[in-house]
Amino acid sequence: MKKLSFIIILILILTSAVLCFSACIETPDNKPDDTDPDLTPNPAPTPDPKPDTKPDPKPDTKPEEEKYTKVIILSGQSNMVGFSNRNLLINKIDAVRAQKLTKGFANVKLLGETGNGATKYDNISMESFINVTLGGGGTMSYYEDSFGPEVGLAETLSAAFPDENVYIIKCAFGGSSLFETWQSPSMAEHESYCYKLLTDLIDAGLNALKDANLNPKIAAFCWMQGESDADSDEHYTRYLVNLRNFVTDLRTAYDKDSLNGKMNFVDAYIHDYFKHYANVNKQKARFAEIGDNNYLIDTMKPDLVIQGINGLTAKQEPSVGMGETIDPLHYDSTSMLMLGNMYADQICKILKHNGAN
Repeated sequence: MKKLSFIIILILILTSAVLCFSACIETPDNKPDDTDPDLTPNPAPTPDPKPDTKPDPKPDTKPEEEKYTKVIILSGQSNMVGFSNRNLLINKIDAVRAQKLTKGFANVKLLGETGNGATKYDNISMESFINVTLGGGGTMSYYEDSFGPEVGLAETLSAAFPDENVYIIKCAFGGSSLFETWQSPSMAEHESYCYKLLTDLIDAGLNALKDANLNPKIAAFCWMQGESDADSDEHYTRYLVNLRNFVTDLRTAYDKDSLNGKMNFVDAYIHDYFKHYANVNKQKARFAEIGDNNYLIDTMKPDLVIQGINGLTAKQEPSVGMGETIDPLHYDSTSMLMLGNMYADQICKILKHNGAN
């Protein structure tokens, strides 16, 4: 029995020795398969890229706007020409303001045609632009002692843009109608005399500024007209159609010379002396509604000048050239000054809205 146990133990010892010896000898058949996905070691992790040592690019900045020179166009009939009396105005406003207006504005200059033959179209240059003053006469207004909206316009714009020169081109004719004397190419086979003079003067003024190495841009076209059309039973009904054609033709000609490539048109109501004034004013309001660049200043608001009276006033004073006779057609002196201020206020709003200051 002891002999049998000894034999079994010996067999177990020999078997273990054989197995250990076999495991130590590696043959091609029992080498691990490097292609076995379970045995392929994970690749070493890729190190994080070094942080970019270049500075962050600067955010895009808006390129500096091209420098330009502001140009304002004034046009219309006699309340744009200006028959208001400067001497009456001086007696109605404070002395400091009167002195300032009389001295004039060196940074607001005007080239004008008012129907009195003072403007020489064949010789227009930078010297043709004169400082706006109260009662400048000549090319500024019809009479030496009369003035138009340019004075109030210059007063406001001079303060708003003290470090710039602003140029006004004014072409206006008393008694003129949109129906007949301001006909543009879209309204008639041949453009009218007034329209031709207007565009000739604008072209000459812009060219004079360009010749002086300036970059003129029309900031606004200001229109004070409609009284003659409102007094005609035939003409007033066509005011909206004629106004649309008139402005369309002007924009065709001058959008390229205007701020942001679109001419801003600033109109104003006419006062209540004229037969169909209310209808003409409705057509003006309608036109202002149908275009983003059409504007209308409300010269009929209550208490603008005198408490209890709507709008800018006429019928309170004689105008220049009428002696002592009260003038019902043309704005009184304080109203004329305010009309220019109102145009300028609207222009400043437009420039601020368009970021074109």
